[in-house]
Order: sequence, then structure tokens, then C-alpha cells
Amino acid sequence: MQALAFISFFIYLLSASTFAQLGYIPLNADYATFKGSENNTYIEIYLSFYQQDLQYEQTDSISYAKFSHTLEITQNDSSIYNITRNYRSKANISSSSLNSQFIEVFPLELNPGNYNLKANIIDKISNKSGEYNIELNIPKYKDSLSISKIEIATKIDQKNDGSNFSLKNNISILPNVSKTFTVYNPIMYFYFECYNLLTASDGNNHYSYVYNISDIKGNIIREYKEKVNKGLASTAAEANGINVIALPNGAHFLNITLTDNLSSISVSQKKKFFIYKPKREKSDKVIAAKVEGYEEYINFNENDLNVEFEQIKYICRSEEIDIFGKLEGVESKKRFLSQFWTRRDPESATPFNEYKQMYFANLRIVNANYSTQFKDGWKTDRGRVILIYGKPNEIERNPSTMDSQPFEIWYYYSLEGGSEFIFADLSGNGNYELLHSTFRNEIKDPDWQLRIQKLRTRGYDTGIDRF
Repeated sequence: MQALAFISFFIYLLSASTFAQLGYIPLNADYATFKGSENNTYIEIYLSFYQQDLQYEQTDSISYAKFSHTLEITQNDSSIYNITRNYRSKANISSSSLNSQFIEVFPLELNPGNYNLKANIIDKISNKSGEYNIELNIPKYKDSLSISKIEIATKIDQKNDGSNFSLKNNISILPNVSKTFTVYNPIMYFYFECYNLLTASDGNNHYSYVYNISDIKGNIIREYKEKVNKGLASTAAEANGINVIALPNGAHFLNITLTDNLSSISVSQKKKFFIYKPKREKSDKVIAAKVEGYEEYINFNENDLNVEFEQIKYICRSEEIDIFGKLEGVESKKRFLSQFWTRRDPESATPFNEYKQMYFANLRIVNANYSTQFKDGWKTDRGRVILIYGKPNEIERNPSTMDSQPFEIWYYYSLEGGSEFIFADLSGNGNYELLHSTFRNEIKDPDWQLRIQKLRTRGYDTGIDRF
């Protein structure tokens, strides 16, 4: 049945007009199971579809769609669970929201066993519909060491009180219902839980897990470093993410083996997912540019090339800066930039440079979030740090108070075993300067807290404090 997910994804690639003629809305479904209350198993059912497949009624600048989801779970031809949810979806016609996915989560508890799920969607305006059938294998989580099913996700964040999605152990999870990853969402996040870990005399459990990716035949094609952890309970939850876009097209398995290091007992779980990277047809102009070594720069003028070089100076070696400064002419700069990224391509066998894609994705993020009236985001200290080291694992934000300027502490858990960056808005214009970092290659100022203090002076005429 899981093969239907890959087929369903390719159906999405057909034109909307084709679906209009068929009267069909492509629907994806997936599920994950976890330990529930008493003898029950907790299950989450995930549904998704593209909102552009709905018919919208226009009112002024807003368009509305009306649709419903129905879930029916059966066992031995008997209905066990049946629910219908009705929705009214709003979208700005001028926005890109119609190209986004609608994702819904249905949580419930079931007795362990095998079931059949039938999920459907009905567009109340066009009467188009879609259906997805899947077998549910609901395990029993006993008193021995066990591991939940793996939840595949597009995004995992710390708790977000406004989340409409899966929220477990203070983690907000946006499911990837089709389990398909493309160049536009190359990071596969995953979440799982383990139960009945032994605890030592200090009250801590001690466990580790290894994970790898195998092809459909079971051959391992990627292996990752072992993760070792401990906690204060017999249960534990793990969330992680890996870039999978370098994998070849098609179906793969994520395989996880967890070991209780106190009992030396291991348990395993696996989850199928898919990679889709469309092949691009190349024009004669593009082919000629590729022969010259700068296919991606065929439409760049010299100013475009100079701007890109300025934006990547943070990751340039000193000799590269010297060489670019001596180059004359558009063609030589195109070749230089093309070779610059080729040297940093982590997977030369793939048609995309994953490192370059990540860098410019971060560039867009910092420009959107850290630009001020006087500086583009990539020119600020916070922008520079993200472009060099990536996004932090955690940000502690401290607003302005009577005694101190606003400041932020960024935490990188895996940078030199854990590093901190402290930024502060000393000028009051929204530009946060880097004051101190525990990372060896950055500025050091152990007395940074003195710099964020507001100086209070007595106003002699009025008798009030001024800042």
C-alpha cells in the first residue's frame, strides 16, 4: 500500500486542468503510532492535498473554498471509527497560498491490531473528491524495550502554542505526508520515541541510536554518526534532520536501531520515503554555457557577478579574494564563481550543489529578518554568523529593560561541542552587534554585560532620571 504514496506524488505533477476534467483531488495519507494509555496505542493519521486543487468562490480580494475530510477505520468489515470534519478555507488571490498544502492531523487511540483506513476529501463547491486507502498496523507497546513508528516531517520546531500540527514532548512537527523530498524541501526531519528503558542508580537512562539510509533492496547507501543520550525517565523522544537531496531518485528507507546501553538490548524501526528531482531540458545556449563551465551564470551581467562575490566573501579564502579582485571581464568572473561553488559541492554526482542552495537560502532568510534602514541583512553581524555557521539551534531573546539594551544569545550545540554568540542592539536602530562569542574564531569580550548596561544620568533641573 505504501507504493501508493509515490504514485500519488507523481499524480500531483499533472496539470490542474487534467484533474478538473477527471473531477479528482489527489490526496495523501500517512500515520505513526506511539504508546498510549493503558493497553491502547496512540495513533496520528495525517492527510494532505494542494489547495490549488479546490474550487474557490471569489468575494472582493478574498477567495473561499469549502471542503470536508472523512475518515473511516474498519476491522473485519466492521466500522470502528468514523469522523467528518468540515472546513472553510480562505486565500488571498494575489498570494501564493493556493500553491501551499493543506495538512490535517487526526489523533486517536486504538486497540493493537490490523485495520483498514479510508480517507477522502470532498470539494463542496465543485463536487470533486479524492480518496486514499491504507492498511494500519497498530502494534502493542509492551513492558519490554520498544520503539515507536517513525514520523517523517518537513519541519520540526520547539513548542509553538499556535501549532495546528502534531505536538509531542514540547516539539511541534509538520508532517511530510507524501514522504517525498525535492530540491525545494531537501531536509528530512524525523521523530520517534522509545519506551521501557532501564534506569541506573542515579535515575538516568543511558541509550544510543544509529541510523542509515538504504535503497529499496536493503543496500545501505548512507550511514550517520551514532547518537548517545541519557535522561531521567524510562521513556525518551528523539528528533533529528538530514539533507537527503543528494540521494538518487526513487524510494529509500530510513533505518533506526536504538540500544539500551544498560541492558545491551536493541530495537529497530524503518520508514520508507521518496526522492524526486526532475530532469531539466537544456537549450543550446545553456549547453554552450555548460561547456564553458558557467551554466548557472549565463544571464548574469558584471554587476550581478560582483554582487554575488560580495555576498560570499564570508566563506572565501584570502587567495580567492585576491584572485577575483584581479579578474577583468564577465567571462572570467563567471568561470571563477562556477569553479568556486564546484570546489564546495558536497555531492558532485548530483545535478544540484546542495551547499550553494543552503547558502543562498540562508541569505534570503537573513535579508528578510535582519535588514535595517542602513544595512542589508547579509551585511549585519547576525547575518554573517548565519551565513558562515548556519542557523543556530536556539535563540534566547532579551528585550530592552530599564537597565539594559536588548540582546540575544545564540546557541550552536554542535559547534566546537557547544558555542554561544551574544549580540546586542547598542545603537537602538535594530542593528545587533556581535559583542562576544565562545567560539575560538570569533570576538571575545568576557565583560560584554557591561556594554549593554544603560548609563543613567541625573537631570539636575527636573530631578528625573534620563537615559
